[in-house]
Amino acid sequence: GKPYSYGADGPRSFDCSGLVRYVFLHAIDRSLPHNAAEQEHVSHRIWHRSHLEVGDLVFQTSGSGYAFHVGIYAGHGEFWNAPHSGTSVRKQHMYNARWRFGRIIN
Repeated sequence: GKPYSYGADGPRSFDCSGLVRYVFLHAIDRSLPHNAAEQEHVSHRIWHRSHLEVGDLVFQTSGSGYAFHVGIYAGHGEFWNAPHSGTSVRKQHMYNARWRFGRIIN
């Protein structure tokens, strides 16, 4: 329920990669970059959506393949997301978009 704020990495507000960074740092003491594309770069690629596990990263990509948004897979087609200005962190259904997937925890 914390508010979205561009460039924020918690605990009072978050942007998408800041939320992922905060969760992984506090849950498993793993430091990640504060950028969706860089977080994709340091993750292990998951090739099929059917192989997603809770805690995997979901990356929304542009037509050119650049990862510009990231969230944390919550299971059952949902993910934890800090969507955009004017919204708050929330769990939501994965909408229609270009997605790639990665795993930090092996």
